[in-house]
Amino acid sequence: MSIDTLFLQNPLCNGLCNGAITVSGTGGYPPYTYSWDHGLPSLPNQTNLCAGIYNITITDDSTCQHWTSIELLNPPVLQDSVQILQTILCNSDCNGSVAVFPYGGTSPYSFSWDDPLLSGNDTLQWLCAGIYHVTITDANGCLNFDSVQLANPPVLLASTSIIQPISCYNQCDGKADVTIQGGMPPYTILWSNGDILQQADSLCAGWVYVTVTDVNLCQVVDSIQFIQPDSITISFITTAASCGGNNGTATATVVGGTPPYTYQWDANAHNQTTDIADSLSVNIYFITVTDGNGCSAVANVAIIDTSNLTLNITDVHNITCAGSCDGSATASVTGGYPAYTYLWSTIPPQTDSVAINLCVGTYTVTVVDDSLCSRVGMIEITDVDILQVHDSIVPISCSGLCDASIILIPSGGTPPYVTYAWSIPGETDSIASGLCSGTYYYTVTDANNCVVSDSVTITDPGAMSVSLDILHAILCHNDCNGSIGVSVIGALGPYTYQWSNGSTDSVLVDLCAGVYDVTVTGIGGCSSTSSITLINPDSLQVTFTNIIQVNCGGDCSGRVTALVSGGTSPYTYLWDANAGNATTPTIDSLCANLYFITITDNSGCSLTSMFEVTDTSHLELHILDSSMVSCYGRCDGWAMAQASNGFAPYSYAWNTTPPQFDGHAVDLCAGMYIVTVTDDSLCSRVRAITITQPDSLYIKIIDSLLIQCNGSCTGAITVSNIGGTSPYVFQWNTLATDTTITGLCAGLYTATLTDAHNCMDSIHYFVTEPTAIDDSTNVITSLCAQGSNDGSVTLIVNGGNPPYQIQWSTGDTIAQLDSLASGTYYYTITDANGCIKQDSVLVSPMIVVHATAKSDTTICYGDSVQIFGFGGAVYFWTPGTGLSDSTLFNPIARPTVTTTYYFNVFDSICFDVDSVTIGVYPQITVDAGVDQTILYDHSTTLNGTCSDPNATFLWIPATGLEDSSSAVTIAHPLQTTTYYLLATNANGCTVMDSVTITIIPKIRIPSGFTPNGDGMNDEWVIDLIELFPNCEVYIYNRWGEKLYYSKGYPASERWNGKYNGKDLPSGTYYYIINLHDEAYPDPITGPITIMR
Repeated sequence: MSIDTLFLQNPLCNGLCNGAITVSGTGGYPPYTYSWDHGLPSLPNQTNLCAGIYNITITDDSTCQHWTSIELLNPPVLQDSVQILQTILCNSDCNGSVAVFPYGGTSPYSFSWDDPLLSGNDTLQWLCAGIYHVTITDANGCLNFDSVQLANPPVLLASTSIIQPISCYNQCDGKADVTIQGGMPPYTILWSNGDILQQADSLCAGWVYVTVTDVNLCQVVDSIQFIQPDSITISFITTAASCGGNNGTATATVVGGTPPYTYQWDANAHNQTTDIADSLSVNIYFITVTDGNGCSAVANVAIIDTSNLTLNITDVHNITCAGSCDGSATASVTGGYPAYTYLWSTIPPQTDSVAINLCVGTYTVTVVDDSLCSRVGMIEITDVDILQVHDSIVPISCSGLCDASIILIPSGGTPPYVTYAWSIPGETDSIASGLCSGTYYYTVTDANNCVVSDSVTITDPGAMSVSLDILHAILCHNDCNGSIGVSVIGALGPYTYQWSNGSTDSVLVDLCAGVYDVTVTGIGGCSSTSSITLINPDSLQVTFTNIIQVNCGGDCSGRVTALVSGGTSPYTYLWDANAGNATTPTIDSLCANLYFITITDNSGCSLTSMFEVTDTSHLELHILDSSMVSCYGRCDGWAMAQASNGFAPYSYAWNTTPPQFDGHAVDLCAGMYIVTVTDDSLCSRVRAITITQPDSLYIKIIDSLLIQCNGSCTGAITVSNIGGTSPYVFQWNTLATDTTITGLCAGLYTATLTDAHNCMDSIHYFVTEPTAIDDSTNVITSLCAQGSNDGSVTLIVNGGNPPYQIQWSTGDTIAQLDSLASGTYYYTITDANGCIKQDSVLVSPMIVVHATAKSDTTICYGDSVQIFGFGGAVYFWTPGTGLSDSTLFNPIARPTVTTTYYFNVFDSICFDVDSVTIGVYPQITVDAGVDQTILYDHSTTLNGTCSDPNATFLWIPATGLEDSSSAVTIAHPLQTTTYYLLATNANGCTVMDSVTITIIPKIRIPSGFTPNGDGMNDEWVIDLIELFPNCEVYIYNRWGEKLYYSKGYPASERWNGKYNGKDLPSGTYYYIINLHDEAYPDPITGPITIMR
C-alpha cells in the first residue's frame, strides 16, 4: 500500500496560507481513511494550508497503515531595491531617473507607480524632484511597496562685485570676484577675458561676464559693468612773449581723469608745478598732468612772440631703411623781418632751413628774424622695421636628386618687396625650386631700396639606408610578443613602410617567430629594403627518469627524477604539496599518487607537468567524460571516472568540497580535480581532470557619443562583449538588438547580454544633454525710426556649453552693439558644441514717422499712372522727372523708363522714406502702311508691320477686310475708308497707326444729250471726269473726222453739240477718252447721240 500525491500547491506568497494538497491511496484494500496532523479534517484533499510539513497516515479496510510526510514551501519573500540611477543635476531640472530591482517572490513582476502614466516600467526617467511610490506585483499577485525620493540640488547662484575699478582711461587694471552659492561643488569659473579663478584681473572697460559651472554642468552667468574714467585732456591759454623777452605765460586746463591733479612743467619752464607757468620765452614747453589715480598725460604748448612771424615745418622725410640717418625736414618761415637764422637741435647743430641726415628721433628748430623775434617748431623722424628674411628649406628628397626648394619670407622694411636676386640664373621669385645640393646666395630689396643678403646651403641626404632593430626578443617558445623597430638614414620623410606581413607601421609589435622584411620609401620615391629574423626559443620539455613504483597497500617508497631540456638554463623546480613542495629535480618517499612539478627557466618561461606514482597492480582509471562550467563563476560542471582491471568493488574519492565518493562528480566549479579509486585489494589509481569555464561574461561600453545640443537626439552608445560563449544576443531597453544604438535622446539606457549558455550581464548608461542655450537682451531705444543711430543692444547668454560665438545680421560678432538704428536685428548664438540658437531683437524708436508709398506697378510706354504716398507732415517725391507735381501726395507719373520714386516724409527731426517703382515696358511701334487710292470695286493689300514680332493685331473697321486680325490682309472697300491698325504685345501694351484707302468711283459716260437751248441737258456732262485733270476727250463723226477735243474737260469746255460754232445735226457720234491714270490704262470709247 502507498500514498500518491495527486496535487500540491505551495503558498503563493510568503506567509500566506493558501497552499493545497491532494493525495490518494493505492494498493491494500479500499476504502481508505486519511488521518492528518495539525488538526486537519480526514479528507484526501486539504486547502488553505500554510508552509510546513504535513504528516498523513492512510488506513485501508484491513486496518493496514502507511505513513508519509509532505512539505509545503514558502516562496521567497517578495522584496525590492529602489535605486536612484540619476540624481537631479541642476535645481528645477527634470532629468532624474530611478529604477526598482525586485527579487524574491515569483517572476515576472509588474510595477505600478503613483502616477498612472508612469506605470508598467521598472525604470522612470526625466523625473523632477519629489517622492515616487511603487507597488511591485509578482506573478502570484503578491505585493510589495516601496518609495524613493529625488532631491533638488541647491540653486546655483553667482554674484559678481568690483574689487578694483579701472584707474585710468584705456587701462585694463580692473579686478572683480565672484561669490558662488548652491549647486554642487567643485565649481569651474570662466570669465569673459579667459580667467578661470574666483578673482579676475586685468579687466577693461565694458561689461564683464562670468560663467560658473558646477560638477553637474549646471551653469549660471552673471555680469558687471566696469566704467573707466574719461581720458585726461589738456588745453592751453597762452600769452605771447615779447621778442627776445621772457614774459609769456601758459595756463593748462584739464578735463577728464580723476581729480585732484598735479602739474609738472619741464626744465625749460623752470620745473614749475602749478597749472600756470610764467616767465616764458619763445619755445615749446611740456607739461605732465597726473590725476588722483596716478594716471598721467603729457602735452606741449608753444609760446610765440608778438610778431607776425610764422614757422611751418614741411617736406618731412622719415628714414628709408632701419638704422639709416637719411631723414630730412624743411623749416618754412613767413612774416617777421628777414633775414632769418635757423638752429636745429641736431648734433652737430644745423643752421640751414633744411635739416638733413636725420636719424630717428625728435628735433626742434628755432627761427630768429632780424628783429630778434623767434619761433620754435618740432618734428619727429620715425623708424621703419628692420628688413629681415626668414628662409625655409624643403630638402632634397632622395640622394642625387635636384628637387629641393628655398622659400624666402621677408618682413619689416617697406613693402612691397620689389626684387629677389639669386645666385641662381634666371630666378627672380621668392621661391627657388628644383635645386641640387650646394650653397645659394640671395638679396632681397624693399620699396625703399633697403637690402638684406644671406645664403642657404642645401645638403644631399646621402644614400637611403634602413636598419631593423629587435626591440623585444621572444623569450618563450611560441610566444608572440616580439617587436621590431625601423631606423632610416638618408632620403626625406615622411616615410611609408611596407612589411612582409602587410603592416604599414614603423614599429611592429606582438610578433611571433619568423622572418620579417620591410621596404621603406621616402617622399621622393627612393626606397630601401631590410630583413630581420625573430628566433623562436626551444620549448621547455621534461622527462621523468629513475622511476621507482610502489606496492599496493600503502607503500610509500616511490621515487622520480625530472630531467629538463630546452628553454634557457638554469632551471628552478617546484613540486606540489603532495611532494612536500620540494625544489629539487629528484623526489622520493612517494606514495601512489599524482605529483605536479612547475619548471621555470632563466627567461621566466615555465612548464607544469604531472607524474603518477603507481603500484604494481593492473588497476586502471579513466575519465570517461566531462562538461565544462556553463557560465563563469557557476559550479555546474561534472566529470565521470571509471575503474577497471582491479578487484571490485571500487571506491572513488574526489577532492571536492565536500568530498564526493561516486564515479560521477557533479556541481563542479572551474579548477583541477583529482579522483582516487581504490579496489578491494587496496590498490589505487589517481587521475586529474581540469574543469574549465568560459571567461567571465561582461558587457562594456566601448564608445559613446554624448548629446551636444539640448533637445536633440544625437546620442549613441556602443557596447562589446567579453568572455562567455558565442553566439551572443544583445537586448536594449529600446528593443534594439545591435551593439550600437544611435539617435538617442537624453535618458537611461540598459543593455543586456546573453550568451549561448544563457549567461547574462547588463549595464546601464545615462545619456546626458547640456542645458538649452538661454539668452536675454537689454535694449536702448533709438530716437527716430529712421536715420537715428543711437540705439543699442546687449546680449546676455546662458546655458549650452560656453564659450559662445555670436553672429549678428549686421556682421558683428560681439555681445553689445551700439550706434544702432531702429529695426529688427537677428542674431545667431553658437556654443562650443556647435549648438545654435537664433533669435531677433527689436530696437524700437521713440518717434515713429512712417512713409507708405503705393505698391509697385508697370505701365506701357507713353501711359501714365497716379501714385500715392501717406504719412508725416511734410513730404515730397524724388526724383521729380516724369511727375506732374513732386510736392503732391498723389501726383501723376508718366516716366519713359523704369523709375523708382521715393516718398520722403518729415516730422519734427525724424524722417522716413518709402518707394514705389513704376516699371515701363519697352516701347513698341506699328506702321499701317502708306495711304492708297484704288478704283471702285477693286482690292488692295494692307501691309501692317510692328517692332514686336509676337504682337497681335486688329484692324478697325473690319468692313471690306479679308482678315481683320492679320497685319497683312486684303482690303476691298466700296468707299474711301481709313483703317486703324492696333498692335498689342504680350504685356498688354497697344499702339495704333492708320492708312486711308481712297476709292476712285467708276466714270459714268452718258450715251446722249439734247442741246436744244432749253437749259436742260444742253451739254455732254461726264460724271467724275474732274478727278482726271490730265484726261483728253475726243469726238469723231462716223467718217473719222475730229469734231471736238479738250484737255482736262473742265466744266467751261463741255461739248455742247457744236462744231466750229455750228450745231451738229442729230445723230450718232463717237468718243475717245484718255484718262492718263494707272487705274485706266486703256482709252475709253463709245457712241454719243445728239437729239434735238
